[in-house]
Amino acid sequence: MVSLAANTEDFKHNLVSVIIPTFQNGRTIGRAIKSVLSQTYANIELIIVDNGSTKNTIQKIQSYISSDPRARLLFSPRGRSKARNTGLLSSRGLYIHFLDSDDALEKHSIEKGMSFLSTHPSYEAYVHNVAIKYSENVIHSNFRPFAIPKKFSYRKMLNSNQFPPIAVLFKNKSITPFDETLATHEDWVFWIQNLFKKKVHIDPDYVGAYYYLGNNNTVNNTFGMAVSRMQIRDRFDYLRKHSLRAFVVDLITTANIYYFASQLLSDSFALRPQSPYLKLIDRLALCVVSHRFSQCVLIKYGQRGWENLKDKQNV
Repeated sequence: MVSLAANTEDFKHNLVSVIIPTFQNGRTIGRAIKSVLSQTYANIELIIVDNGSTKNTIQKIQSYISSDPRARLLFSPRGRSKARNTGLLSSRGLYIHFLDSDDALEKHSIEKGMSFLSTHPSYEAYVHNVAIKYSENVIHSNFRPFAIPKKFSYRKMLNSNQFPPIAVLFKNKSITPFDETLATHEDWVFWIQNLFKKKVHIDPDYVGAYYYLGNNNTVNNTFGMAVSRMQIRDRFDYLRKHSLRAFVVDLITTANIYYFASQLLSDSFALRPQSPYLKLIDRLALCVVSHRFSQCVLIKYGQRGWENLKDKQNV
């Protein structure tokens, strides 16, 4: 691992770098920026990294930050991980906090994290909880995709992502950058590479950020995320060797989703005028869907799970 900062001596004492990657988020970026610049902890720098937005969005960002010298706008090639890595390379703070451009920090968030880390130097990161919001209404402060654990567990970290990027304040020291080849779960791999076997304090009772849930958000795609997790484990040896239980959970998740989808499809068939020919076509359609599902998940990843089981028995 190498430090992404140019020189450790250049870090300002207790400065926190907040990094916001953004792409065409002109409608929500103002909320994110305001939540950072209005923090009760004032010793911050805000780095906004745009990766391909239109001129109109860039002008909006510039209008939000023009009056505060703590904020600056950078540019990167397309890609969330490329934007975050650009922000990391440019950061001058001793501490880092990520924020997505459609989310927001609670006003005491940085202060709470710094209060702990500055008095516990052996810890590398502070993790707070995240509240899921739609518009201005809190839905749930412990929504399952971001079920912040009460204690930090190395084993659980290898099984699944334990916290989203917006929940963590961590030290800017010897950071391994985001894997820019990953389309999903890049934050999970990032936390493993940077926080595994490190001391991490978790504060599950404090909601330090708000995750605004939209219709196109990836956490809504439970099936896709489960399959993606299996693909990530298939790629990385250190995950594949420790992920049998998590593999089974994801397999059950995908199987359950398929079951309910097929039941829904069957119910819709029942509402149609039936004939022997239509019934035959309907059943054939279900068979094709079932076979394709098996090809994509049960066979490919089931084989990998079987290999994991044999490896575990041979240890």
